[in-house]
Formats: sequence, structure tokens, C-alpha cells
Amino acid sequence: MTTRRGRGCLTFPGAVALALTLTACSPGGTPADLIAQAQKAWQERGHDVKVERDTNLTPPRWILSDPPYLTGTHSDGSYSTLDVNESAIYFRATSGCVPGDILQLNSPSPSS
Repeated sequence: MTTRRGRGCLTFPGAVALALTLTACSPGGTPADLIAQAQKAWQERGHDVKVERDTNLTPPRWILSDPPYLTGTHSDGSYSTLDVNESAIYFRATSGCVPGDILQLNSPSPSS
């Protein structure tokens, strides 16, 4: 399996959030099987998720999302989405926003 990873920090006035994207190519198993396994794992960890099928995307995808697909983010700005199609898997997540100054939050040592 080939993977490509990336992460970045989203900044808003007075807040910071961590964004993570993971892409895996050539997944094993069928997309329906993989998304069903992921749904079970997410539900076991307390996420109330159901499988959505988006045929408007090319190629069509099975999607898990917390909060539900295409409804936005949680009140703290966080979300997690898993997309599976015939040739790739995409996972995206953004943490909740953390109040503070980006320079102080990224500082290697506590600042006073």
C-alpha cells in the first residue's frame, strides 16, 4: 500500500486547529467492506456514524463522517471524514480550535 501524509495548522483570529490528511492507494478488499469495518470501529469508539454513498463524486465514494456528511463541523470546529472508493482511501480530520496565540502555542518551551 502506498501512503501520502500531510498535516498543517489552520489559524483563525485567536484560535488554532490541527488538520490531518492521510491518503492510501490500492486498498485491499472492496470499498463497501472497508467502510463497514471502519464504521464498526468508529461506533465502538463512541462515534454515531452511518455510511453515506456520494455518487456525485468521481469516482463515487462511500463516506463516514463525524458529524454527518455535508452538515459542517462540531461546535468546536472539529470533524473527521473517511472516503473510500475503488482505488483509494482518504482520511481527513481537524481538531477543535484551541484559543491562543499561534506563536506561543508553537513555542518549544512554555512562555510566560
